[in-house]
Parts: sequence; structure tokens; C-alpha cells
Amino acid sequence: MKKRLFLFSLILQLLFLSGCWDYKELDDESIVTGMAIDYMDGYYHVTFDIADTQSAGKDKTTKSKFIESDGKTVFDAVRNAINQYDRRLYFGDCSILVISKTVAESGIAPATDLMTRDAEARITTLPIISDQETAKAIIMQQGASNEISSYKIKNSLSAESRILSRVPMVTLYQANGMIASDGVSLALPLITLNEQQCAQLNGMAIFHKDKMIGTMRIEDSSTFMYIKNKVKTGLFLVSVNSENPNITLEIYQNSTKITPVIEQDRVTIKIETETTCALAENLSDVYYDTPEKWAELANTASGQLEHSIGELVRDVQKNNEGDIFGFGSEINAKYPDDWDRIKGDWDARFKDVTVEVHSQFKIINSALDKSRVKVGE
Repeated sequence: MKKRLFLFSLILQLLFLSGCWDYKELDDESIVTGMAIDYMDGYYHVTFDIADTQSAGKDKTTKSKFIESDGKTVFDAVRNAINQYDRRLYFGDCSILVISKTVAESGIAPATDLMTRDAEARITTLPIISDQETAKAIIMQQGASNEISSYKIKNSLSAESRILSRVPMVTLYQANGMIASDGVSLALPLITLNEQQCAQLNGMAIFHKDKMIGTMRIEDSSTFMYIKNKVKTGLFLVSVNSENPNITLEIYQNSTKITPVIEQDRVTIKIETETTCALAENLSDVYYDTPEKWAELANTASGQLEHSIGELVRDVQKNNEGDIFGFGSEINAKYPDDWDRIKGDWDARFKDVTVEVHSQFKIINSALDKSRVKVGE
């Protein structure tokens, strides 16, 4: 009898456990794959990249459909979009958030607040800064006419980060953490349009707290990735007997170590990089066909990376207020008591930090040919 009652109680519980408490029909909602936020004439102008599932079919791909709306706040603009579209907007698949320079320079916190608070939106959404006049110009790129624009931008950024190591992938929750932190300033991808009107990386936007204060060239953003220990693969270009790069090293592995040292109230940051690579291309007039020659080339590459890192740090110290490298966070981890004492004026102290750089390249092979292509007389 007890067994029957137990089984009956289990079956009864299953009746209440089945299904989803917040289940919604796909036909009643529009999937937002990305957003662009501008500020015009006292209103937030929000552009939504919608997955056009209605026009997709067996032989057709899902494309982007764009909706634009204005509001006194971002949420007000979201709600006003209902007047133009008869379906509720679903933000669970929103992959990118493109923000205009105008909004970024006045502060991105008000623009990102809704996406941070809303239970439906993803905190892994990627915030991006537009280098065009508006943010909607990026998300409405003409080069993505046969696919979903936001997904194309996200995939491109992913390749720039994972394969080329040229820009960090910063999620919304990571950006919020940096804005709130005293030891590191925010840096976000900066996107422009090329001649084909396709979105492409154009460097990084530099912030102090939540306000954009400057930009960084794409060449420098690659060096930034070395400092932040974000380089895993990619290429390193070396100049030998030339002002222009003429040798390409393919990176297999890289490790960066940052060590803060405080002596007599002076802060020194030691940056050490170790890079394992291969000689992938040689356009110079030098034959690198022996291990000794490889070591010579590795020393040249080490010196050039040391110079690039030192120049970038000094440039940021001179022209920007923010510690985008996270030196303050490293000090906090090693010297928490000293950090409590100096963090209040870290922005000023950061400009006077001494940086010592030591880079070491190790070339382990030269692909299938130890020599270079020989040209006959």
C-alpha cells in the first residue's frame, strides 16, 4: 500500500513539473540578434537587427530585418518599437550592442543599463563602438545582405580575437566590471565600414570609467594584446634591413607575465613575454637557413616587440587618463595594502610608472623550407 501511495505521489508531481514556466511561441516574438544605440536630438535612437524568420524557407536563408525606434530612454525606445512591429522583441539571442561615439563619449552606462538588468538579455553580449557617424550604420552594413548582420560582425570579431589576436573579446558583464574597478580601464573594439560597406575592425576605443576618451590604432591594439596576455595565435611581422616588414613569424604560443615592484613609493612594472613561433615567410635579402640564423632573427623580433610595447605604454601614459593595461589590478593582487593607499590617485600615478620590458622569441622551424626562394641571375 505504501509503495502505491509513493508511486502515485511521484506521478502527481510530474504533472506539475512538465513544460516551461515562461514558454512563448516563436510566432509571437521577433528574435533580436543585435542592437545599435545612437543619441539624436534629445532621444535615444535604437536600431534592432531582427532575424527575419518569416521570409526564410526551405531554400532561403534567414536574413536581417531592421526596426528603428526613438525614446527618452533605451527601454522607452524598445517599447515604442511595438508601434511599428506587431510582435514582442525577444533579446535572448542579442549578440552585439553597437554604441555610437556620441553616446560613448557621454558615458555608456545609461545605454547598457537595460541589457544588464533585463533577465532575458545575455550578459555575454559584446559591446562595440562605432567609428562611423552613427551606430546604426554599422549594424545596417550593406555587405551583409544575404545573412544576419549582427552574427557576421560577431563572427568577424571572434576571428580577429582568437585567430589574429588583434582585439579583445569583451562581454557586457566584463565591461561593467572594468567600469566599476579602480585598477583597470575599459577598452572596446572600434568598428568602421570598408569600401564595400562591410563592417571591419579599426582599432580600439579607450575609456576612463564609462566615458570614451580616445582611440587606438589597429597596429597598436595587437601590441595591447601582448601586454594583456591575450595572444594565443596569429602573426608577428619583422623588419630586417628595411623600414617595412619583410619577414612573417607564425605564432604557436605566447605567454606574458606582469610583475609590479614597489620600492620607496615608486612603482615599476616588469613585462615579460615568451613567444614560440615558426618562420613562415621571408621576403628579405637574408637567408635564415640554420638554427644560429633563427636565433639571430628571434633576437631581432624580440627587440622590435620590446620597442612596440614600451612605445605603446608611454603613449597611453602621455595621452590618456585610463590604465587600460590593468597594472593597478596587478598591484592590488601583489601589494593589497599599498594599493589601498595609492588607488585614490592611481590615474595620476599611472602616468609616472616605470615600465621594463623583456621579450623572448623562439623560432622552432621554418615550415617546409629552411632557405628563402632563390632568384636566378
